[in-house]
Amino acid sequence: MDKLKTGELIREARKAKKYTQSELGDLIGVTNKAVSRWENGESFPDIGVLENLAQVLDLKVQDIVTGEVQQDDKNEIDMEEALTELLRQSKIQLREKKKRIFGIVAAVVALSCAVFVGIAGLQSPWGIFASSSGIAYYILYGLTLMLILYGWSVQGGEAARLISLERGIRIISCITLIWAVAMTYVVLTLVTDGIMPFGMEPGRVGPFVNVQLTMIFALNFLMMVYEIYRWSKGCGEIHWGYIMQLAAIYLPAMYGDLLHRLDEQKGYLGNLSIRTAIVLSGMCIALLIMRMTKSKL
Repeated sequence: MDKLKTGELIREARKAKKYTQSELGDLIGVTNKAVSRWENGESFPDIGVLENLAQVLDLKVQDIVTGEVQQDDKNEIDMEEALTELLRQSKIQLREKKKRIFGIVAAVVALSCAVFVGIAGLQSPWGIFASSSGIAYYILYGLTLMLILYGWSVQGGEAARLISLERGIRIISCITLIWAVAMTYVVLTLVTDGIMPFGMEPGRVGPFVNVQLTMIFALNFLMMVYEIYRWSKGCGEIHWGYIMQLAAIYLPAMYGDLLHRLDEQKGYLGNLSIRTAIVLSGMCIALLIMRMTKSKL
């Protein structure tokens, strides 16, 4: 089977019918991005839509499989080869679907970990998060990074072609991550020097910082939920912005945890630096893994 030939045949048949990629996708129940992938030879139509696709384009199933319109006098050997290839492709797609399901489950587990971290860090440390060492946060952060990297490997480790929405989300994650670090450091440094930001009363500084950290956490969490939902529907891909979103989720939670310990823990600026270094280092390592493995997977 030649996916490029199949893609060209689908493109020509679609244009002959004067359908756009979106219109063809609507007719057979797939996204326009799926149609684009077929036509570019990046993937083969799912076995479940082949018959419907053939009917809409006035083709035969074996035409799509072989990538060319079969003449009536084609011998049986060619037809048998087409059926054999169809069966092989069916097995490949089934295997890929299973891997994708595992990838989606991994992403959902990563989001679940983020929920626990947010509740514990931004509200009040409890259970495994009660220790002041932050070990629980570090372990869950490492786990979620590995889960997202697994999802990345499931899609083949390809560099995603980001649409404008995904680029915007990535930029927002970057800005909020920088803001979380800068705002927390500046405020706590001023407080250490005996200066109350914006003339606030001492008792209002902590809640002020915590509200902003909560907003940063919630924004990045919701963006990640949205992107994983789109990915599960085949409308998007995992890209390196996911790693930045995780950093922008965990760092505010770890900062919030530290804010709740200001009365009992000395040297909190040092602890702030340690948590910042661990989160940013994990982010950089994960991004480096993506860059080094994308051509090997």
